Amino acid sequence: MNEDGRIIGLHLNSGERNSKRLDTRYCIVFEVKDGRMISGREHFFHLANRDDVWS
Repeated sequence: MNEDGRIIGLHLNSGERNSKRLDTRYCIVFEVKDGRMISGREHFFHLANRDDVWS
């Protein structure tokens, strides 16, 4: 955790849905306060790929 109370998790999402393939990296930025996660935001590297698979 850094000085402003944030932790970053990096991930690779892979999968297939309705013959559409998902392979994209993303990160989640968690905000931590008093030792507890209070929020999280996802940031996708290929948002168009993610949207195509889930549309």
